[in-house]
Amino acid sequence: MTCPQPLRIGEILQKAKAVIPSIDQATVYRNIKRLVEQGWLLKITHPLAGTMYERSGKEHHHHFYCRKCDSVFELPGCGINDEHVALAGMTVEDHEVFFYGVCHECSQHLQRT
Repeated sequence: MTCPQPLRIGEILQKAKAVIPSIDQATVYRNIKRLVEQGWLLKITHPLAGTMYERSGKEHHHHFYCRKCDSVFELPGCGINDEHVALAGMTVEDHEVFFYGVCHECSQHLQRT
């Protein structure tokens, strides 16, 4: 089951129940913890959307949060050059950028109303 965007625990539980109806939240938490420890999943802490998880090993990318439908989408690639954002003497080891706004589907809905 591959997912193109990061998922919250509730979303993972919902998808898991579609495959294994008897699965419970504790089992999902336990397995997510194990998959993060093994490096198979990445934990993302978004300022508005909360904690989410996505498959590791993807190319570096950022995320877009839709304020209207509360969805999070992956944005491909990165336009930030780490060498140009840090002050002299600083070493950038990593970064995470979150974009906010209204997704395409919500924008279309707003235009129809």
